[in-house]
Amino acid sequence: MSTVNEIIAEAYAEFLHQEGARDRWRDFADWLLGHLAEAGYTVVESGHPGHIIDLHADGWTIQHPLACRARGELFSCPFNQAARRLDRTTAPIGRYSVTLDDGWLLIGDRVEPQDGQP
Repeated sequence: MSTVNEIIAEAYAEFLHQEGARDRWRDFADWLLGHLAEAGYTVVESGHPGHIIDLHADGWTIQHPLACRARGELFSCPFNQAARRLDRTTAPIGRYSVTLDDGWLLIGDRVEPQDGQP
């Protein structure tokens, strides 16, 4: 069985050779997950399918969904960009689902940690 890193490298190389691939980064996540599944790996998503922001007293962190993480561009993710403009008084400390509206972060419902998550 190939290692995960080998599968990622192969999938990335194959994907980039497709017409217009550089403009379709969101498709790469699905492409990669398909290659991992074909190789016998089970990919388990965390308990929440979207982005989650964890607001702390001294800042924030974002939990990205698996499809977003597969692209490997977490720091340039539009959710990170929008969170940098966030006013700390937007919501109390805690974990919240977030969406984007015209590049602005919208704080959604409070999200309770799943078993095994901090």
